[in-house]
Amino acid sequence: MKNTVKAVIGVWLMFALWMPTANAVQVRDLDNTSVSVNSRSQAELNAALKQGFQQIILKNSGSLEALKDPLISSRANAPRSLVSQFGYQDLNGQLMVNMSFDITQIEALLRQAQQPVWGAQRPLTLIWLLDEDEQGLQSIVADSSTSQASQELLSRSDTAGLPILLPLMDLDDSIAIGANDIKGQFADAVANASQRYQTDFFAMASVQSFAGGITYQLSLYPKQVSASGFVQSVLQIQQEASDKQQAIAQMMDAITAFYVSRYAVAGEASAGQVLLSFANVSQLASMVELEKYLQSLALTKGLTMNSMENGQITYRVDLFGSTQELQQQLSLDGRLQQQDAPSNLQPSFELPNQQQGEQTMEAAPLEHLYYRWRG
Repeated sequence: MKNTVKAVIGVWLMFALWMPTANAVQVRDLDNTSVSVNSRSQAELNAALKQGFQQIILKNSGSLEALKDPLISSRANAPRSLVSQFGYQDLNGQLMVNMSFDITQIEALLRQAQQPVWGAQRPLTLIWLLDEDEQGLQSIVADSSTSQASQELLSRSDTAGLPILLPLMDLDDSIAIGANDIKGQFADAVANASQRYQTDFFAMASVQSFAGGITYQLSLYPKQVSASGFVQSVLQIQQEASDKQQAIAQMMDAITAFYVSRYAVAGEASAGQVLLSFANVSQLASMVELEKYLQSLALTKGLTMNSMENGQITYRVDLFGSTQELQQQLSLDGRLQQQDAPSNLQPSFELPNQQQGEQTMEAAPLEHLYYRWRG
């Protein structure tokens, strides 16, 4: 019963947590989770709140190491002050505790512990997984599959807040891609077949049993091709595992760790400021949507409107990370198109904080990035 409930919840959350924005995905409900319990006793509730806290830490940091941090592990033993609300629900005969956490406090705790904070805007990954059944027959796991491999992928996706897609494996996919393409790691053929799905990355993976357990391999590719015209992997793994569940878990953890290293940011001190200008923002609704998006980024410490003129709005943004990290994050959103700086640009300057009696310091020009908003 519990396994069935877990699968149902996982599938439901896959749809409830995702709000697509072109390619990347705005992951919802990073402050909510559910834990199964056997009774309404205080001991069961305390254990559920601890488990829920750990799940929220994983969703918002993407890092298993965050749970080992002394500051975070100490709060795991007393998470009640971080819980906004909780309640019980009977789901198909299984008692669940649904809980919401204060996301502001969760992010502040992660920053204080110098652990990654992974914003709600996350890459969408298409996974071509070559699986084998009990008879050893290999096939690519389809979106409609109810196999153990499919359910494990969905479960791990929910745990990490990592948006994934599985291929339809309809007639178009079946003609374009076969088991040998995945087994032989023919990246260019798979890249072409992946274009229809409009994801940020695609992964080729396979699991195969042997006498001592499972061997698996994983290659992760961005949607962009290299200057030479070929797709190049950003992550490659070939390892062994005790069973299929562990193999898929390790592959999903590896993908998550790569994204966290690229898109998450650690630390609570401001790393500087940058000016962001957006063209095509002439309506109030567009401005509200743009500001909501910018404030949702894990890199944004503060946001101040600098100017607004002729449909172009400029913000001064205080950053937790670097400008390069911000550009990587902005590149995920299909509503943004980076543009060159105007030829008649006058540099903007960052005025240093000065105390009375201090010598005047020369102001440093702020980096200025230009985008077109297509929201």
